[in-house]
Amino acid sequence: MLALVRCRLSIESVYHVFVCDIGKPWAVHRVASFAERIVALQWHSSGLKMLVATLHGNCYVYQMKVQPSSSLVYK
Repeated sequence: MLALVRCRLSIESVYHVFVCDIGKPWAVHRVASFAERIVALQWHSSGLKMLVATLHGNCYVYQMKVQPSSSLVYK
């Protein structure tokens, strides 16, 4: 599951990307925060990588890591 959230702090907005395992929806992880609007999110077919693209043309790729505690962290 993937969620985009926009927070307004004074005049500027901050955009966040959150993910969670559909089997554990209470375990939400923030992937990233941006000052620019997010215009595209795309998962790789393997489900291990995610592309985030912003309004100004910046692209970021995050890869899932499995920690020893079995929690998922995106970086």
